Amino acid sequence: MARSTKASSPEQVSRSLFDESPISVSVPRDLDVTFAKFLKHERLDGRSLFEGFETLRAVTYSSSAGFIRDLFGSLQEIEVIFGSDISIKGDLARLTAAQQAGVESIKDEFGRAGKKLVEMLKENRLRLFYANYTIHRKVFILEGDSRRRVIIGSANMSSAAFSGLQSEHVVVFDDDPGMFQQALINYEELLADCAPIPVEIFHKAGAVEIDQLPTFHKILNTREAFVVEPAKIGTPATTPSSSDPAAFVLKTEDYRRTFANALPPMIGKAVAITVDHIRKAREQQRQHSLIKGIESREIPRLDLDTERREVRFRGSALDLEPDDSQVASDAKLLDDFMHGYHSLFTGRVDELVQDYNAFIAWLLAAPFICLARGAALQHDYSVFRYPVCGVLYGKSNAGKTDLVKILMRFMFGQPWWLMPKDFTMTNFHGLCEKGGSFPIVVDDISTDKFREPAVQIIKNDFRAGVYPVLVLSTNQDVRAVQSEVIKRAVVVHAEASTPVAISSKNNPITRISKQISTALYRRYLARMLEEWPGFISGFHGHNPNDPNHEAPDLVMVSSGVLHKTMGEALGEVPSWCAPVDVNLLGAMNGRKIKDRMRSQWQYKRNSFEVARSANRLIMTVTDQMDRNDFRKDLPSHVIDDVRQDKIIMWLDQAEGFFEIRFSSHGRLTGLVRRIFRGP
Repeated sequence: MARSTKASSPEQVSRSLFDESPISVSVPRDLDVTFAKFLKHERLDGRSLFEGFETLRAVTYSSSAGFIRDLFGSLQEIEVIFGSDISIKGDLARLTAAQQAGVESIKDEFGRAGKKLVEMLKENRLRLFYANYTIHRKVFILEGDSRRRVIIGSANMSSAAFSGLQSEHVVVFDDDPGMFQQALINYEELLADCAPIPVEIFHKAGAVEIDQLPTFHKILNTREAFVVEPAKIGTPATTPSSSDPAAFVLKTEDYRRTFANALPPMIGKAVAITVDHIRKAREQQRQHSLIKGIESREIPRLDLDTERREVRFRGSALDLEPDDSQVASDAKLLDDFMHGYHSLFTGRVDELVQDYNAFIAWLLAAPFICLARGAALQHDYSVFRYPVCGVLYGKSNAGKTDLVKILMRFMFGQPWWLMPKDFTMTNFHGLCEKGGSFPIVVDDISTDKFREPAVQIIKNDFRAGVYPVLVLSTNQDVRAVQSEVIKRAVVVHAEASTPVAISSKNNPITRISKQISTALYRRYLARMLEEWPGFISGFHGHNPNDPNHEAPDLVMVSSGVLHKTMGEALGEVPSWCAPVDVNLLGAMNGRKIKDRMRSQWQYKRNSFEVARSANRLIMTVTDQMDRNDFRKDLPSHVIDDVRQDKIIMWLDQAEGFFEIRFSSHGRLTGLVRRIFRGP
């Protein structure tokens, strides 16, 4: 809650502190008071106060990580409670904003201190806690070599404070059993109202997420409720010195809107915050961010660092060690989604599921595709082996849009897409610059947009650097896909669909979309990064002109990782999650024209003429739209020419591609004879 702008007189302030009558601020608590006697005064090097001891427990408001790092030259273990001068009066949005401001300040400070402190955190020799309530005291409790020391005063745990630059004054109690015992009691009371700062935040760039804030992280890990006690809630104070007050107020208001109906209101009585509250708040924050992103149409950025084995999304490194239970939950939801095709769809469902499985294996590998193509170009291999575009077309109600949206939630937590009207060459290149390797999805694309700019983008095979894959989906607008697109893209032609009555009733998409997270995909990314060195080694030490050697298969690696991850999460590999390789993608791309040609040969055999001596197969197609579709779908090595209503193919290539023995039928027409005879 923001500080009130209404001025208060000194009398009003005094009354609010000591008057027992009802007031608008919280009733003050008693102070911790230690009565002591003066023994002596010395001027000492501040750092020498910590020498000769083994362990330190400290309460501080701010610190310098370099000072803590240097203390490990003599100390073996350090435990620090970071206080805050921000209360959480009014609601929990203030607590969230306060902890984010405080913890990000600590994170940034520790990030400048090098790797030593991160190693200390991993070894549990350094433990950091953040207070749930306002703490501004400074206490240092030292033990070691049969000695005990308590230091209190105004000095924070920083180089500036203990180097004499701030004119600090500290009081030292050496081997004083009473003071030491009381200091421990006070410390343990404070520790009970603190939460550990998660170690993983120090490995990631970008903002600290809500479930990584100490209080909420502790609830999620311990499954214990956090009880907010009204007696410990004070009046709003200032913001942390390292944060922008205006930004803090805006962040508080942003969280307040985000957490509406997610976290219980604070109305003067104890409030328990549970795991369910945090999960709901986290989901609402994700939805809130998604809505803001869709409204602004700002594409998220995705970056892959294979050397550091790091994936950064929106500037933050993803947690590639997700909880097993979350991975299992995502695997179950993805399995439910894929099994829904058999229960809700009619038509060629088996082929649809097989093709969608192949499409999944390709799309999950999206961040790696530009790197694989770069390696192929560097070592003189064809980039066609690493398609940079996916095309979903065919029947309406085939689940194409739902598939892409579920996969985008599964991968990135949000179904970002580009509106078809905004799909231009200029916008596409601008999004590539902003989004890195984040996939660009265009749903319900028209024939005109497919012709321009889609085909030109797909045919650009020699881009360099980091760039995204392009995903296009359409219903009936695009009737056929040109051969130059087919050899460069993953093409799924949907020949199954769900009746409208079923698609609007008992549809599991809504439930799955709400519940699925990115845990399984983050596990997948971690394993792909482990496989990457072996994948890249496949480009080395071989002659690219050797016909017996092929460049490494990225789709096969991706499929294998997904296969293994799903199997471990579910106890067995689902039937739909079959192995996929790049050759299957090629076979899948040509299935539509093969099926159509076999049907034409079976039911319209009179439309064919065979000129075996001239190595020609002539097919008559009177309907112009059908003829155009055949012309586009036929591979370039099969088709020879189109004359009037005739499609002319090379006979030997057609028989090899379609696996059909075309037999002679009737006599050649006059038109065909003139074609072969020439003018």
